[in-house]
Amino acid sequence: MSNVKYSWTMFVDNFSAQVNPKLGNAPPKTPYILTVSPKEIEIKMRGCCSPKSYVCAIENAIKCDLVKSEYCKPSLVLVDAENDETSVTSKFFIADATKDIDGATAEIETICTRVAALKRLQEAAVIIGGYLDPKGPPTPSSLTFYKPKEVTQIFNAYTQMQTAKVGTSETIYLAADFGHIELKRTGKGVQMLTGGIEGQLPQSVFVKVIDHLQFKLPIVEEMETGPDDVTEKVFRVRVPMETDDPDSIAVWMSTEVQPKIALECPFAAGLDKSKKTKPPKQRGRTSSRISETAAAAKRTMSLTSSEKPAEKPAQEPEGNEIVTDATVADKLADDLTAEPTSPPKDAKDKKGSFLFRKRNTSMSKAKVPEQALPEEVATETNGKK
Repeated sequence: MSNVKYSWTMFVDNFSAQVNPKLGNAPPKTPYILTVSPKEIEIKMRGCCSPKSYVCAIENAIKCDLVKSEYCKPSLVLVDAENDETSVTSKFFIADATKDIDGATAEIETICTRVAALKRLQEAAVIIGGYLDPKGPPTPSSLTFYKPKEVTQIFNAYTQMQTAKVGTSETIYLAADFGHIELKRTGKGVQMLTGGIEGQLPQSVFVKVIDHLQFKLPIVEEMETGPDDVTEKVFRVRVPMETDDPDSIAVWMSTEVQPKIALECPFAAGLDKSKKTKPPKQRGRTSSRISETAAAAKRTMSLTSSEKPAEKPAQEPEGNEIVTDATVADKLADDLTAEPTSPPKDAKDKKGSFLFRKRNTSMSKAKVPEQALPEEVATETNGKK
């Protein structure tokens, strides 16, 4: 399983500035077979009398890149560092003449990505994680892989649950609209199922440490009742995943992780510890904005009402009290300049004495209440002709 090979037909660029002498002196447009395996890259001339194959170890491939030129087809450049002092450079074209420039570019990018992923896996093992479509059939296309952040969370929770008591459970909350993953410690191992998505069957989650692009998963068939109260057959990843159970009727499914995923997955060595996740907040964009606006308006109104000075009712003169123009003016000035807070305690405060003092109205403009004249004066006046 780990010795899977992929081959492409290539042409050697004989007009390159650096020509690999180990490829032989073949005439132009002589096809070569480039084969990529987990440990090496083999380049061999096609034909019955072809010379010995040229082999480049994956760990020695210090460069495997796509090169584009303005007036040439895209090419593959492979640099083999045989030792610290010398290196061998080879340049190839895609041999399939029916492919256009975009097709040839995609083929070379596939080769470069695979070589980079194999080189990374030789450095250290990586962690992958995903879930299986419960409705099947179990094929490589029925697997979906998680991103590195979720893989780290799942792996940390899974390893901690290995030593937990039977019946212990933990929930990993994913991003909004993606539900959650529930882990439960059973007698045989750790069971991981997705949930939180309405109308969807729980999906079996897996996590593995790999050092090759190829890996295996044990798949079993079970009968479960779905959300519509209908009992149907579903496919699950067997618990436990790591060891083989002789009494189990699981079928091992062989598959391969995509090279791009292997380049993004975290290394098992030195993996960071992830924090516990919290359930995402419910999204209510319209209602929440309205409530926030109403609350802000309410706060503004409360502040305005508290800062606005209280109006004092007009006081009428009691009894026979004589109201002069100075009294009326002072009262009007006090009403207009009153503040909600208490006046300053210091009577000599300049701010209070100057700002709150108003100019008295003139005697001519003030209304003076009419007073009764003495009786003697009234009699003399009435007696005059």
